[in-house]
Amino acid sequence: MANFAHNQPKAENYLYPTSFQLSIARIPNTVYNCQTANVPGVTVAEIARNNPASGLTLKIPSQNLQFEDLQIKFLIDEQMLNWIEIYNWMQNLRVVADWGTVKPFLDQLSDAALVLYSSANNPIKTLRFHNMFPKELSSIEMDATVDNPQAMSATVTFAFEYFTFGDDTL
Repeated sequence: MANFAHNQPKAENYLYPTSFQLSIARIPNTVYNCQTANVPGVTVAEIARNNPASGLTLKIPSQNLQFEDLQIKFLIDEQMLNWIEIYNWMQNLRVVADWGTVKPFLDQLSDAALVLYSSANNPIKTLRFHNMFPKELSSIEMDATVDNPQAMSATVTFAFEYFTFGDDTL
């Protein structure tokens, strides 16, 4: 007879998509208006090796983790301050300013924290993104034919080196 008492999950509450807070010191206007953020997926690449003894291909894990990008969607303020602060960050990422000078780019990288909250609205996990930078900023679509205008939003995509989990908060 199966004993299901030993198979009970330790956590009985579930994570909700509205229970998060993003912190990136470099872009405070964007973070304040953040509407969505994703926890990027992770892949372990495989290395295929032929096994001459069996004639089969042996697949072994590589030493590298590959991360999907971090994407956030934010409401655009009417002065476009948040959209412009990301645009300016992207402009500053350019390493060559005038072909006579090469700017260091390491000071243009930033860390970020995504705090996840419990169903009781208490911080439970913090994902820390290391050495990130914006790599794509969506366009802003103006439309004079809209009957019921809504606040406009944009999406920014970040590349980063890696992320870690912690139980600490901001």
